[in-house]
Amino acid sequence: MNWTNELLDLYERNQDIAGEVKYKTVKGKKGEEQTPLILLPVFHTTVTAQITVTLDADGNFLGAETVDKKDNLTLIPATEKSLSHTAGTEPHPLCDNLKYLAGDYMAFYRQGKKPKDYSENYRLYVEALEKWHESEYTHKKVDAVYVYVKKGTLISDLVEQGILKLDAEGKMTEEEKIQNIAQTDAFVRFKVEGSLASGADVMEDTSGQYRGECWLDKTLQKAYIDYYSSILPDKALCYLTGKREAVSYLQPKKIRNEGDGAKLISANDEANYTFRGRFRDKTEAFAIGYETSQKIHNALKWIIRKQGYSWDGLCVVIWESGMNPLPTWNADTDAVVDEYQDQWDWDEDELLENETGEVQASGFRSAMRGYGKKLGDTSRVVLLAFDAATTGRLAMTENKTFDSSRFLENLTYWHETCEWQQVKYKEGHKYEYLGMAGVSDIAEAIYGTEQNGKLTLNNKRMYAQVCKRLLPC
Repeated sequence: MNWTNELLDLYERNQDIAGEVKYKTVKGKKGEEQTPLILLPVFHTTVTAQITVTLDADGNFLGAETVDKKDNLTLIPATEKSLSHTAGTEPHPLCDNLKYLAGDYMAFYRQGKKPKDYSENYRLYVEALEKWHESEYTHKKVDAVYVYVKKGTLISDLVEQGILKLDAEGKMTEEEKIQNIAQTDAFVRFKVEGSLASGADVMEDTSGQYRGECWLDKTLQKAYIDYYSSILPDKALCYLTGKREAVSYLQPKKIRNEGDGAKLISANDEANYTFRGRFRDKTEAFAIGYETSQKIHNALKWIIRKQGYSWDGLCVVIWESGMNPLPTWNADTDAVVDEYQDQWDWDEDELLENETGEVQASGFRSAMRGYGKKLGDTSRVVLLAFDAATTGRLAMTENKTFDSSRFLENLTYWHETCEWQQVKYKEGHKYEYLGMAGVSDIAEAIYGTEQNGKLTLNNKRMYAQVCKRLLPC
């Protein structure tokens, strides 16, 4: 399969967890940290929210609070155009920043040298939310939010709660910050209490099926997917799937990380030679179904955040078709053995070998045999790498699919033919083993400088360059 079909297959295999917020443990500067991991449902995106507003089921204001930085990543419904706020005034369908949600924004906004009017933002938001509210796909939380925002009292309610600060003249100032964001640009998410029907619906669902938090409610996500699907434009031919579906020419961003502005697919260059000379216009160059594009990009974002590696702008991700664990491709030999012992249960023969000390001598080969048994004959491995020369365009620099057995053979060949006596510090002690160094170790050995008794490489771009050169090996 090609890379787009691999990503579609990855999404379909894991779509039952779409919309659930899970957490991944990563090593940060202050020790282990928990970072959110979300497989986005189609027609949704993530933002960082600064304020949570709590309503009751009738749309009455109950309270508000600032969002903890550890919990500020928020899943929200989005339209094709709302993902490009900077290019227009298209509102997000439910949650957005104050300029869109507050009917009283202009009454509290301090004008600068160039007067601005944000009342149009509020009008567009209310009109869009009203259409969802009046459709057959509405939701109790949508109804509550609609009733509340129609009152036009959000700013005054937040001021009363002490969330927003006013100056002596009763105006909001941009100097006041919430999570380093000017309070005038704060993003608001909603929590609706008592918005469930009754009986079984009220029972807490550990999957997030029924939650007061709008950003965690899977029933709300489904309601929006059904609604947005019903208003998408006429169908055309999708060049990727060969099926007829609503086509989009605005592709998602945030691929490598939440701040990534580079797009993998783009045809917005009407002046230069992106497609001129080969096609008359961009519609002949490519046409991708909107839902198909969403699934491909959402799967890619998820797998990169789950198990991708990044050095500067370079991002490399490898996964197995059944989402089984793989040996870490850029680790040293000893780390690969330790990883295998942690991930898989050893069988009786392997445990016996371990007791006699034979595994310590040939642990890597035992690990590779173990992976081979677990993965099976139909398993395949996908490798993708991305880099960007500019902030707007993302290039795919590697695209390979292997049988898992071939991948393991390549990895075995690398570790066994390049092995020499290695020394590293492990659990606070000096440790020696026969094997191959990790990619980062190689970069530090070539380009690093000695600092406090160890080789250190402060230039992340050099890690990326070494990785690019070693990856084909």
